[in-house]
Amino acid sequence: MTQSRKSTINSSIIIDTTSIDEIEERGCGLSSSSSYLNTPPTTPDLKRSILDIINSEISYIQSPLMPNPSKIKVQPFTWDQIEFIVGSNQLQVLARSKSETKRYLQFKQDLKESNSNILDYLLHHELQWKDEDINNKETNKIFNMHTNDVKILYNKFPYYFEPNVYHLCIWSKNRMEVDINSEEGDITDDMKNLIETYINLTFVKGLNIPKENIVWFKNWGNLQSVKDISHIHVLIKDDDGRVKPLIDQYLIGNTGVLFQ
Repeated sequence: MTQSRKSTINSSIIIDTTSIDEIEERGCGLSSSSSYLNTPPTTPDLKRSILDIINSEISYIQSPLMPNPSKIKVQPFTWDQIEFIVGSNQLQVLARSKSETKRYLQFKQDLKESNSNILDYLLHHELQWKDEDINNKETNKIFNMHTNDVKILYNKFPYYFEPNVYHLCIWSKNRMEVDINSEEGDITDDMKNLIETYINLTFVKGLNIPKENIVWFKNWGNLQSVKDISHIHVLIKDDDGRVKPLIDQYLIGNTGVLFQ
């Protein structure tokens, strides 16, 4: 697999940590209720049963730094749960650990105090792109092999998965086509097929990762913390410790395999 030169990602913001108690003292209010996460009653019995188990392990914090409550998961999501959540499109239940939520809220506070925001930080420090690089016109030419418009990075604040599951984000300078008939702002079927091809070429054929060890999804519009830069989430299960070194060497900071 031909790879471009690996880039170095620099961060000028030092992320500190703070306790949930300290967050609560600031008026964020920790709640153990999971009613915010309840799913519609039309969910089949089995699906509802699995969701009940997941929801029973989730609480949330209402922080003034966030527009919606921040979900906290007590136990990490298992791979079976991940497959169920993505396969049944129940993305609203995905949550971070207590410690990761703490880091994320502190990160948001640091940005606020430095008069910055997540978009600027991501664009200039993580992706190392310019403002004018972002194209807000929707297109299906996301993985054009003649461009450098895609970049793979680890999710800086991943959801709470088991230690052998790695959370990547695939970022695009171009906006992915959205299905105009989708109330949730889902992408088009053609776009999904292109993403499947990209995942297969980059991860399955490129790094020889079993297809069953890969799950990808794109958050709905109201679940996205970064709405202005199109991206998808890729979760990879590393059964034998072989995969992460390959990801680090060949993919992080690079485009993956482009084909259009």
